[in-house]
Parts: sequence; C-alpha cells; structure tokens
Amino acid sequence: DASAFGVARYTQVPLPPGDAGADGGDAGDASPVTSHLDPTFGDGGLVVTTFAKPSAGATSMLVAPDGSLYVLGFESGGATDVVAVHYDASGATTSTTTLPLATGTYGAAAALLQPDGAIVVASDDGGQALALRLLPNGAADPTFGVGGLSTLAVGASSGARALARDPASGNLYVGGFSGSPHQCFVARVTPAGARDASYATAGV
Repeated sequence: DASAFGVARYTQVPLPPGDAGADGGDAGDASPVTSHLDPTFGDGGLVVTTFAKPSAGATSMLVAPDGSLYVLGFESGGATDVVAVHYDASGATTSTTTLPLATGTYGAAAALLQPDGAIVVASDDGGQALALRLLPNGAADPTFGVGGLSTLAVGASSGARALARDPASGNLYVGGFSGSPHQCFVARVTPAGARDASYATAGV
C-alpha cells in the first residue's frame, strides 16, 4: 500500500484592535491576528506527497532564502529510506529524492541548509550513525564522503540525531548516540565528509 505526508502553510491576518484572535491572544494585544490556511500555497494551503512504501512521515523542514521548502523524512516498508522533497514557494513539487538505506531506522532525523543550498541530513544505517549531503536538486552530493554519505564509525548501535555547522570553517558537528547502554557523542566532520581527526579524540 502507498503512503503519504502532507505539508500545510498558514498565513496570519491582522484583526481590528481590541479583537481576540484565533491564536488565543488577549483582546488587549497590540497586534491581534488570526491564522488560516494560505490559499496561495498548494491546494488551499496544503500539499500532499505520496510514496510507494506503506509508511512515510516528515521529520524535518527547511525554508530556503527564495521561499521554497525542503521537507525531509522517511519512507518505510522493511528498511527505512531517507526521503527529500522540494516544493517551490507556491507549493509545487520540483524534486523528490529517495535514498535507500540497507537497514536504516529513522530516515532524516535532523537537517540543515548550507549557504550554498546543499542539505545535510543526520541519519543511521545498519546501526551506524551517518551524515548525508544532498545537492539543491536533491541528488546525493558526490563530493561528500562516499557518494554523498559519511559513515561516522562511532561504534555499534549508533545513530545521528542533531546537526550544526561552523560558518567560518564549514565543518559540521554531528550529535547522536552510540553503544548499549547509549552514550552521547559529538563528531566533527569536514566539508568533504571526513571525520576531523584534529577534534577531540580522533574526531569524536
């Protein structure tokens, strides 16, 4: 059976002074507003993307400077794959990417948008934490790690769940868990997708 996830965009409309808005604001708010689905986005404010596998979900969203939207998540039916969908500012789908993982468990756990438009994703596969980088068109970035994927090699039963980027160096910081019982880790990854051995103990 197929599955889908949906994305809604809301817009805010000012109310006359003294009125209470649908957002729960007090009547005395300086700028009361009400919210409703934005009719200029998708179909009445909503877009729905379908997938072939029986389960799918959105876990991260990124808004680009041009107003377009990247929605990242998972598609599951056996293994869990990373999915990335790009919508333009009107809600039209411009690209859909599925990155199959052998035994991934969470899909896109976290994501960040680089200044050059590339997208970095935290995930896991086969009990190994990893980071992926996608080009703005959704394709895997061949200059990052191996075919767009960097396996962090921080130990068994590990997963990456958080991301940050140093704007000065371009290095990535990837946080997650490893081992049983779980321990937290932070790894530093170079812009090329290699673990930075100069950071902490061999990059972790």
